[in-house]
Amino acid sequence: MKILVLCRANVCRSPMAQCVLRQSIEDISGFIVDSAGIWGAVGKKMHPLAYKVLNDRGYRATFETAKLVLGGNIAWADLIFVMDKAQRKELIARFPMASGKIWLLGHWLGIEIKDPVGGDYEFFSATLNAIEKSVQSWLPVLHAKE
Repeated sequence: MKILVLCRANVCRSPMAQCVLRQSIEDISGFIVDSAGIWGAVGKKMHPLAYKVLNDRGYRATFETAKLVLGGNIAWADLIFVMDKAQRKELIARFPMASGKIWLLGHWLGIEIKDPVGGDYEFFSATLNAIEKSVQSWLPVLHAKE
C-alpha cells in the first residue's frame, strides 16, 4: 500500500507525519509512505523545529526537500492523508477522481492538525502529539490492509 501525506508546504506537518507513519508501520510489509505539499515550498528542507521535536522523541527524521503534489503523486497513492478540511476540499476540487482515497489524518479522532509554522518548540511538540494520536487511530485500518 502506498500512502501519501500532504500538508500546505511539505516542511512541517507532512514530513512529521511521514516519519511517524513510517516508524509506526515498519512491521507491516509492503507499505510505502511519501509526502508532498499542496501549495509547496519546493526545495526547502524540513523546518528545524519539526526536525528537532522528531529527533527528541526518538524518531529517525529522514527528509530530503519539500516537493509539490502533482497528478502523478495522487495516482500513485492508495491512501492520501491531509491535515485539515480545507486541504481535503482543495484536493478534491483539483483531483475529483481521488476523492475516495483522501482522508483527514485525524479522521477517527475528529481533529484537524494545526500548522505549527510561526510557533515555538511547544507548539511543534503539540503538533507531533496530534500526529502521533492520529496515526495510532489509523493503525487498525492499516493492519487490516496487510
